[in-house]
Amino acid sequence: IAPHDAKLAQRYVVGPARPETLDDPVGFTEYRLRGDESRVAFSSTALSIWSENNSPSAIKSMVELAAGRKWDPVELSGHSDFVRAAWLEASLSGLRTRGYAPTKSDLDILEHERRERSIGPAPLVADVHARSLR
Repeated sequence: IAPHDAKLAQRYVVGPARPETLDDPVGFTEYRLRGDESRVAFSSTALSIWSENNSPSAIKSMVELAAGRKWDPVELSGHSDFVRAAWLEASLSGLRTRGYAPTKSDLDILEHERRERSIGPAPLVADVHARSLR
């Protein structure tokens, strides 16, 4: 199992598409929510990944899967809100994209998110213990 698949399997129940989900489920993989396997977060084939919702966690996971599959650039399509969110997440992950032209505001948000996610190193374990003893 590939490392990106193992990480996703910790968050989702991963398996073949169920017959009630698709007319022809052969070759389709579904990523179902742990704790509520009736809900599909996203689905994939060897050539595409898609979702029926704009869930930030699903979009992040979809980008992780695309990155793990070495898809670069990633072709984005769908509802404008979904495509914008996928562009942002892919850009933050270092993936190039096609199918979305970011606005100046989008680029500002990207820079802000990059700064927010690069706050600096986490405190050392020794520092955490030292603080808790005071």
